[in-house]
Amino acid sequence: MNIGIVGAGRIAKAHFERLSKLKDIKIKGVADIIFVRAKEMAEKCNANAYSSFEELLENEKNLDAIFICTPPYSREPENIIKSARRGIHLFIEKPPARTLITGERLQDVFDKTGIVVSVGFLWRYSEFSSKVKEYLKDERCAMIVSRWYHTIPPIAWLRDKERAGGQVVDQSIHLIDLMRYIVGDARSVYSQSSKGLFPEVEDFINDDASVTIINFQNGTVASLASTYSLFPHPEHGARIEFMPKRLRLEGSLDYLKVFTPENMESFKFTDDPMEKEQLTFFEAIEKNDRSKILSPYEDSLKTLKIALSANRSMETGEVINL
Repeated sequence: MNIGIVGAGRIAKAHFERLSKLKDIKIKGVADIIFVRAKEMAEKCNANAYSSFEELLENEKNLDAIFICTPPYSREPENIIKSARRGIHLFIEKPPARTLITGERLQDVFDKTGIVVSVGFLWRYSEFSSKVKEYLKDERCAMIVSRWYHTIPPIAWLRDKERAGGQVVDQSIHLIDLMRYIVGDARSVYSQSSKGLFPEVEDFINDDASVTIINFQNGTVASLASTYSLFPHPEHGARIEFMPKRLRLEGSLDYLKVFTPENMESFKFTDDPMEKEQLTFFEAIEKNDRSKILSPYEDSLKTLKIALSANRSMETGEVINL
């Protein structure tokens, strides 16, 4: 299968590391506006390097799939549409789009072309989520408590909320998507934020922290605390707790603790969800079966809507009904 990669930054490198190990996958071209990054990645797999998505499409005529790993603010919808109309299957890193208008426009094209489109919500493919689903199979959660503790992003564009969308849209969206995957669709969103702790960091144009409340259609209430105000530490990062009747499930991608009235059971996970989402994407293409994708584009737009609604609520102070 012939693959193109658009973007050669941090997340693209993570995908490249795994793709380059798959014997049936041939990376034909890599594109990045910083050409030296594209060239460096391309040379590692004897691929062609390009300075734009458009240039890659013009020169690579036999692509089966493209991995789009660029920031949503810099993605060219016209080139994504052109790819889809050529029948090229797409793996699109999260978030699926910068705005719902763009996302819905793309979805319309994807529906008409029938291509396989997968979005990089890798938590869905994890052993952690599978185990949580097992425990909650016949249970309704009363509450979900989640948080993502982080530091000011080292990447410049992520420090700018206008370009990146803020922490909820760019990072904590993984936890929103996991909540939806486990308990279903949301009904309303309310969010508040704080800012101004870092006047010395001139290009940090973002929230220091936010707290979001999500009400789900099945009656579950959830909280999401997100902050850029901390520092790197093993105890920081993402954590989530699911609490149905007399049961507490607490963990992250690498572990799960199960608390019951009788005892506590602990699980450790060493799986690679990114590898699994890639393999699932390729299997769906080979078998022409879009139902295999756990994170299809249309569904991912529902997650994006919650994250964007949280941003809107921060601005207006209103509860946003979905």
